Amino acid sequence: MTLGAALRTPIFWALAACAALVFYPIFVTSQQFILYLQSPRLGVSAETAAFAQSALFAISIGGKFIAGALSDRLGAVRVMVFCSFLMFAASLVLFGLSASNALLFLLPFALGYGGTFVLIQRLTSDLFGRLEAGKILGAITLIEVIGAAIGGRITGYLADKNGGDYTTAFYGVTITAAAAFFATLAIYALNRKRPDALATNL
Repeated sequence: MTLGAALRTPIFWALAACAALVFYPIFVTSQQFILYLQSPRLGVSAETAAFAQSALFAISIGGKFIAGALSDRLGAVRVMVFCSFLMFAASLVLFGLSASNALLFLLPFALGYGGTFVLIQRLTSDLFGRLEAGKILGAITLIEVIGAAIGGRITGYLADKNGGDYTTAFYGVTITAAAAFFATLAIYALNRKRPDALATNL
């Protein structure tokens, strides 16, 4: 497809919404989770918080490899649904986050985050072909950056408003992760309705 043709399809906007909603929690967690851990409510030391932040990135690399391998076997759309669900399920821990259970959030979230990160790019090619894949991915990337910027802004604002307490601010991570999961379900449903010549391997 050309970029113009892709823009006229519902599945493009489902993927774009998914990208924006996924990058809200990814950006917030990669930038501000270290501050959340060090906030007065959790009281994690700077050294431990830095280790947790490094672990987030390291585990996400593993998530990229695993998601890439699974998408070759099971189909990118199915693996994308699973990875976004993993992010959402992990983010539920944020409602009762403490220093002792931070890993219950960190490990599955990082795996899901790595998987969704790489699969958005693959799905762009799988769903729309390679004719103008660069242009289409550029449009998707612009939208996902907007989602990331909004997430960072809202999270920082809510934390400042609550005197440096990130508890309420990080509820936004759970909400947007849930919305991203439903967006991936929409991609799955829309892909199944496409003509056989266009439907990507499920």
